[in-house]
Amino acid sequence: MAGLRVWAPDGLQIIDTGTSVALILGSVLLGGNDQTQSGSFTDDRLLLGRPYFLVTTLEVNGFIGYRPNVSFSGNVVSWSWPPQYGGTPYPRCRFIYGLK
Repeated sequence: MAGLRVWAPDGLQIIDTGTSVALILGSVLLGGNDQTQSGSFTDDRLLLGRPYFLVTTLEVNGFIGYRPNVSFSGNVVSWSWPPQYGGTPYPRCRFIYGLK
């Protein structure tokens, strides 16, 4: 059985209730000289669905493709950087997290 489907005037399908919709729950700023390099926190809302994250880079400075490791375990979000190379500070970035 098909769910609700909505199309834009140009014919692009913009919503289909047969697929998931992302819900942003929050964001974390990390990296750079003055931000947390690793850590974790709890958010009980993560227990309501499948968690996801998306990294948004603010400062690149040669770190193309280099991003923090983000993981979920129940209601806990954890992050850390891969092993550092060359003593260069990690780029300042933000990741958003939420539910699918």
